[in-house]
Amino acid sequence: MATEAVRNGRIGKVHTVKIGIGQDQPKGKAPRAQPVPANLDYETWLGPAPQQPYMEDRVHPQDSLGRPGWITTEDFGLGMITNWGAHHVDIMQWGLGQELGGPLALEGRATFMKNDVWTVHHTYHVEMTYPGDVRVILDNAFPNGIRFEGADGWVFCARGAGLVTSSDPGAAAQKEPARKSLDASNLAILKAPYGPQDKRWPASDDHYRNWLEAIIARKDPIAPVDQSARSLEACAAAWIAMKLQRKLTWDPARETFVNDAEANALRGRKPRSAAYDIAQVMKKGGLG
Repeated sequence: MATEAVRNGRIGKVHTVKIGIGQDQPKGKAPRAQPVPANLDYETWLGPAPQQPYMEDRVHPQDSLGRPGWITTEDFGLGMITNWGAHHVDIMQWGLGQELGGPLALEGRATFMKNDVWTVHHTYHVEMTYPGDVRVILDNAFPNGIRFEGADGWVFCARGAGLVTSSDPGAAAQKEPARKSLDASNLAILKAPYGPQDKRWPASDDHYRNWLEAIIARKDPIAPVDQSARSLEACAAAWIAMKLQRKLTWDPARETFVNDAEANALRGRKPRSAAYDIAQVMKKGGLG
């Protein structure tokens, strides 16, 4: 509903998008090697990631289905920038008509966890410039969600009324009251009827079913994988900007940073062995 309103010009020309993706907190424990549990093939679990000792806090809890620690370990995941960021940046690009596009420039800063079993970013601030001179800002101080701001008003949306999900850091101590998951500067922006020429999206009340139906029909689901890849590219580019803490220029068509060997070197990493070279595995599977 939010992206339909934005794409149909109901808030005028968009100039700013503010995104809150939550904030990871340090575990408060120093890294310590542990014996590999019998129920885990740790070698295969590591895959192409750097060789390192097993630590339950960096993998999955053995006694619950709680939040896995790979999310907060930079060798396996990049923290909130790709965790919640994957969802919110996807919605942002959808609203801007950039489903297969991306930012043109990025600048970021962040603090990263040190001397802790977890290693991802803590505080962060990222600014991205999108086509049409749209300024996209991600900051740990923003409420969890996406706020589109235009010349004629604003629209806010989130994946739910809570600030975070129950497994995310700080959920138990959440004190701020739940807010609307969909809001606008004027409710007519959301409630006014659409005409036959307006852009509308297919609805899905059950994403799992939509995915299965897409497989059976051999057609794209409502969230195609090529669009998801572009959303994650933007998140990863933001992470690179946070790591380098300087301004970067991104070419969405070529999926590369412009004249920046240091930034481009962070787009991938060498697998720890040829057996786990993802590019070769994809090539053997006919996807290279």
